[in-house]
Amino acid sequence: MKKYHSQHFISKPQFGFALLPVAIALIVVAAVVLLISYQGSTSVNRVSSEFEASQAHYVTEAGMHHALWQASNSNCMGDFTIPSTTVGSHSYTASSTGGGTGTAYTLSVDQDTWINENNPGQNNGNNSDLHIRFESGKIEQSLVRFDLSSLPANAQINSASIWFYIENNKQHPEGSITLHSITSDWVEGDVTWDTFNGNFDSTPIATISAQDTGDVWVSVNLAAQVQAWVNGQPNYGILLNSIAGDIHAEYISSEGSAGLHPRLEVVVGNGAASPLNIQAIGTLDTGVTRTLNRPVTVAYQTPTTLTYRPDAAESEDAEIWEQSPTNNYGDEAVTWVSSDSNDTTRTLLRFDLDKLPAGAKILDATLSLYRKSGSGSNQPIAAH
Repeated sequence: MKKYHSQHFISKPQFGFALLPVAIALIVVAAVVLLISYQGSTSVNRVSSEFEASQAHYVTEAGMHHALWQASNSNCMGDFTIPSTTVGSHSYTASSTGGGTGTAYTLSVDQDTWINENNPGQNNGNNSDLHIRFESGKIEQSLVRFDLSSLPANAQINSASIWFYIENNKQHPEGSITLHSITSDWVEGDVTWDTFNGNFDSTPIATISAQDTGDVWVSVNLAAQVQAWVNGQPNYGILLNSIAGDIHAEYISSEGSAGLHPRLEVVVGNGAASPLNIQAIGTLDTGVTRTLNRPVTVAYQTPTTLTYRPDAAESEDAEIWEQSPTNNYGDEAVTWVSSDSNDTTRTLLRFDLDKLPAGAKILDATLSLYRKSGSGSNQPIAAH
């Protein structure tokens, strides 16, 4: 039997059948190895491709932000091209088309001075510095005015920035300085604390943040205010003030060091400053590229926040009461809203919007009211 089995299994007719399962197993293993190898290669290629796509996206975004920054700095005026700019081993180019045209003006100070609460009869029109101070009994404020006669009447103000130079050791890390529109005329060589008499709008039109270093230029956006001036609002200039404790800052005045005088940089637009079409192209060192197109459908001047409060100078408020239909309550410290039977009370508000530039686009407007007392806490109040 042993010989028979041996002869049977080693005979040629049976040899192939004996190895067939082994051969099939080897083929299956080889196929699996090939599949694993293919899948691994595909996975690596896919990850590599996704990584390159992300790289290209970030490089192109860098180009887009560069172009948006340049468009903002040029006040959306004129077309431009940003040549190839490197980002590590990669690069981008960018361009903008559709920008408007404009004329740039640099205006020198017409008059500037500062006034002193501690010495209310003193005139500082010839001083080389502009003082801003807020300490107990030592308030100092600066007045600055620019001659706008070179600007066309009712011009489209695309941008307006006022520049001040902070002297070394005269900075103000303690807090910010606010800019206010002045509401009456004054003369540099005559004005004092007493004669000025606080004639400025208490609502700030701009703010200079706290400055902890000296020998630097600071700039503030005044586009909305300059637009109002060229539209016919009387130009009495601006006042620099602060209510930050222990602040004592000094800026160079028009009588100070040459080249460091305050100045107003204005760009007057000729026609619409929009729409812009910005394109950025990012290129990796491997040759992969990505293109972004961004239409800036509307380009407005830098937003400015204005706050209106009802008082005798700007705007009005009053209450009317059903039970006293002929009485006037315009001088009351509070106003009421009531819907009780036969006891309806209503509040009227009106705000003087003359400070808004003609044709301004309103991005947001919020009415804020302080609830002092009353019942019906969950009752809605409607504005009409």
